[in-house]
Order: sequence, then structure tokens, then C-alpha cells
Amino acid sequence: MSETLRRAVSGGRVGHAYLFCGPRGVGKTTLARVLAMALNCSKRSDDGEPCGACDNCTRIWGGHTALDVVEIDAASNRGVDDARDLRERAMYAPSAEGRFKVYIVDEAHMLTREAWNALLKILEEPPASVVFIFATTEIKKIPATIISRCQKFDLQRVDLKILSNHLKSICQNESISFENDSISHICKASEGSVRDALSLLDQAASLC
Repeated sequence: MSETLRRAVSGGRVGHAYLFCGPRGVGKTTLARVLAMALNCSKRSDDGEPCGACDNCTRIWGGHTALDVVEIDAASNRGVDDARDLRERAMYAPSAEGRFKVYIVDEAHMLTREAWNALLKILEEPPASVVFIFATTEIKKIPATIISRCQKFDLQRVDLKILSNHLKSICQNESISFENDSISHICKASEGSVRDALSLLDQAASLC
């Protein structure tokens, strides 16, 4: 999946709309931010990888306001007026040549039917250099007319072995002592959700 997106960026074949779906805590919003970084990084590598250190990258990664990247929580901005405002803002060009206007819509399944209808037109005839990224845990609530106009990526729960190695690496970097059995219990309790695993690890580290 990441390789597909990386090649799209490096090859100039970026879609105008992406739909990232999967269980909570598996990296949908993170992936959306990395894609937004890659599209707007002035020091992007030839293979489509963002540098992660420039001002654009650090602001986008931190979820802060960036000139060409906007994150929207559909749970609290779900109405038709919000969608119309988004549609109007999308008509403005990016701040510089070679950049993209990126709109990340989290919890996209919370948008009303009227809001989706308001967005449908711009998804059918997208402006140049505008990319929409919708993230959702409930793909069944996304209208079929929208899905058909997006490149859809299904994110799965993280393999427990990969998750275990990730937590151990964090512990080592943060000088947190751990036992393998404890890490294993945390991974199983998180059920493959990276966010839940990190939360449990933080709680365990605080208590111990």
C-alpha cells in the first residue's frame, strides 16, 4: 500500500480522491498525513518519500494548520454547509507551484447524505492539484457514488509480531525496561490497534 502511494507521488500519477478504511487505531489518519507530506515536501526524494524535517512536513505531521493541508473532523463538521464551505475552499489554487491542496476528512462516515451530495460535484470534476483523503472505520456508511470516485485502500490490524517489535523499539528508545511477556500481553489486548497498544504501553510505564 505505501509502495503504491509512493510510486504514485514519484511518478506524478496522484489521484484526486483517496478512501482509507479499516479498524480504529491502524494508521488511517497517519497514512493520510504522510501522503499529504509527500505531496507538499520541498525536499521530497526521487522515490516519493517526504523528508519529514522541513516546515511543511513537521506542521502536517503534528496535525497543525498548514497552508495547503486542512484536516477536518467530520464528526463535528458533518452538515451540508460544512461540505459547501469545503467545496468552495477547494477551488483555490495551492500556495506554490508543484504543491497540492490536500483535505483530510477524518470519520468521513459521519457526513450527512446532503453533505456527500454537496461534495459529489467536485469529486466528479476535481480542480487541478486538489486531493481529498477520506478516512473511515465504517465503509458501509459511505455512499457507493463516493466510493466509485475514490482510490480505496483497506488497512488491516497490525500483525502482533510487528506490533511487538515496534513497542520494544519504543521502550528501548525511551529507556523503559520491559519483559517480553508484558509486551506480548499488551499487543494481544490491543487486538492489532497501534493506537491502543501505545496507550496501554504508556499506562503500564506510568504504573510501573
